[in-house]
Amino acid sequence: MTNKRCKVWNYFTLVNINEAKCTKCVKIVKFLGTTSGLCYHVKNVHNFTLNEDTNQQKCEG
Repeated sequence: MTNKRCKVWNYFTLVNINEAKCTKCVKIVKFLGTTSGLCYHVKNVHNFTLNEDTNQQKCEG
């Protein structure tokens, strides 16, 4: 199962073990154990910035 500590999960729902659905555009984005692809989608498609929070890990990507 995925670890949902990264803020990027605020923008996605888990579809299956390797795919998540963007809640903004409903695009299915594949990921392989890291959230880099999800972070890339949020930053480059939707132009959102993911800031570090004390309870969640900063997204790297």
